[in-house]
Amino acid sequence: MKQIRALVIKYLFLTAIVEATMALFGPMTFVGGLLWGLVLTIALYLIGDQLILRFLGNVPAAVADGGMAFVILLFAPGGWFLPLIAGIVILLAELAFHRYLLSKEIVPHHSLGSSGHLAEG
Repeated sequence: MKQIRALVIKYLFLTAIVEATMALFGPMTFVGGLLWGLVLTIALYLIGDQLILRFLGNVPAAVADGGMAFVILLFAPGGWFLPLIAGIVILLAELAFHRYLLSKEIVPHHSLGSSGHLAEG
């Protein structure tokens, strides 16, 4: 249930950011914004939240999420500037979202020990 709640929260804020940047100021339609929000939610949750956040922590995961969002949104209508703005805003939003995931223990944080093996952190 915690995972589903986290996915819904993530979808809502990512879709709001995409709609506010790409649909409001660019050529993307409202429905297009909903669909791109879904694509971002799935990709960023699986890679950024479940892998990078778990092993490298908040800041690297947020930077990766912002970068991935930028690259993914380059395939949407609107050139490169609007995806760049959306990626930066998503990076900032992800910093807060990752703190939520870690504080509620939705995503456990592991770190690599000095030997390169996984260690609880």
